[in-house]
Parts: sequence; C-alpha cells; structure tokens
Amino acid sequence: MSLPWVEKYRPQTTAEIVSHERIKSQISAFIDQNALPNLLFHGPAGVGKTTLIKSIARQMFGPAYQNQIIEINASDENGIDVVRDKISAFVKTKQLFQTEQKTKLVVLDECDQMSSVAQGALRRIIELSAGQARFCLICNYISKVIPPLQSRCAVFRFRPVPKEQCIEMLQRVALAEALSCDNQTLNAVYEVGCGDMRQSINLLESCAMSGKPMTHELVFDIAARPSQTVSKQFIQPMTFQERYDYSLEILASGVSLEDLIAAVYKEIMKDSTVAQTQKQKWIKSLAGIEEAMQLGADLRSQLAGFVGTISDLPL
Repeated sequence: MSLPWVEKYRPQTTAEIVSHERIKSQISAFIDQNALPNLLFHGPAGVGKTTLIKSIARQMFGPAYQNQIIEINASDENGIDVVRDKISAFVKTKQLFQTEQKTKLVVLDECDQMSSVAQGALRRIIELSAGQARFCLICNYISKVIPPLQSRCAVFRFRPVPKEQCIEMLQRVALAEALSCDNQTLNAVYEVGCGDMRQSINLLESCAMSGKPMTHELVFDIAARPSQTVSKQFIQPMTFQERYDYSLEILASGVSLEDLIAAVYKEIMKDSTVAQTQKQKWIKSLAGIEEAMQLGADLRSQLAGFVGTISDLPL
C-alpha cells in the first residue's frame, strides 16, 4: 500500500520546509553553537511543527536519529504514567556499544492535552534530565500549557503557511504526481486549507483520487465547501423564500451552515458598496447565530435567522 501524500512528501530536512524561515534560522544557530534549549512549538494544526522537529533530529543525530528520539502523543496517553515511565526510562537508557552518552530528544506532541498533574511531573523530569536530554513540546493552544513548563523552554509560535509558500509546495506535489492543476485550482485548495499544509495536501490527493478533471469546483465539492460562485449567488437580490430554498439546496449538497456563513461573510466583507455600519450589524447578528449553533440550537431556525440577516443587507 502506497504512503499517503502527506507522508510521501513530508520534508526531510529544514531546507525543504517551505516556511518558518526565522524559526529555522534560530534553531540552526542553537545547534551550530551546541546550545539547543528545550523547545515549545505552538500554533494551528498542519503548519509544520512536528515536521520541523523531525528534520532537526536528523540534522543533530544523522541517519541513526531514531535511536536518540522518542515521540509521544499526549492526546493518546494523558496520564502521569506516560511522564514517569516512558519518558523517564528513555532518558536514562544508554544505547549498546555507545562509548559516550549522547543528548536525547523527547518530542511530546499535543502536550496541551496533558493533565496539569502530568505537566507538573514533566516539569520536574525536564529539570532532572538537563544533562541527558532536550525536550520539544508541541501544542495548538499554549494557554493550556502551565507557565512553569513555558518558562523552561524557548517558545516559538508557528503561523499558518503563507499562500505563496503553500502553493509552491502544492505545485511540487502536483508535478511529482503528474497532475494538471491550474492556478485557480491550487488557489481553491489553499482557500479551503487556510494555511494548513497537511489539510491542503490531503485535499489535493482526494481530488486526484476522484478520477475527475482537476478544477476549482471539484476542490470545493470534495471539501464540501461552498464555492465562490455559490457564495456570490447567495447574496444576489432575491426574496426571503428564494434565498431560504437556495440555502437548503446548498446544505443538501453536504455543506455545513458554519461553512456557508464563513463563505458569505468573506464575500460581503470584500464588498465596498456595503456600509461599515451595516457590516457591523451583520457581524453582530452572525455572531449570535454561531453561538446558538455551538449551543445546539435547531439548524432550520438558525438558517432562517441567517437568511433573514442577509436579506436585510442593502445588496
């Protein structure tokens, strides 16, 4: 069975990573000076946090890097035993025939899912292992990491991959897979992924596996997102009932109300003919609808509220 594209085209070196130049440069400087600190990577999913630390491990340890690194996903194992047993045992273990103890690397992904007790135990292990190991903590939400852990690490914030770099990577993949993709199609993939490189590559693979011609409409269809054509049509002048019926057609195609709201929001915010005061009122109404959806409100009633809000706009 062939590898998923996201693994097949995962960068192996820091030079192959298409973004985060400042972070790569700073960490490379740490390695060159033999002064790598404990690291804390935080930011949205799919932007290269895990990929970067793996490439750093290869840079530090060479071909045998897997003997010097342990990867643990804290969302799978949330207990104190992970910290005390797995990490502690790994840090203390010496490789057979190794003449000197090399610094090891502990990568703890989704550490924001660890309990506060487990994080407290990890803090102590980091202190006791300063001479034997370096830790790289990876999370989406730094606010869920206790301050004592944050203070023991060099903290790096990863932003979504910029459009230019994301499309550059998608072009590499498309070329390697002999896909015929125009700029409009790749722009659609980026729009859906919103800087999430992993999601973008997975979406490109899904489109390719469909066996259909690669178009921007296919991208939105596979992702179950409303296309720009749909969102533009949605805000055209029509009666409340016509817009409501059109909304039901869109939702029946697999698009969620949340995604429809987001797409229409983008269209209206780009429209310079709509007064700022009117946009503010619309955003306030939209926020109420999204809050109600999060609380489990009836879909059709919230859809009616959304359609009513759009119908009130001077379009």
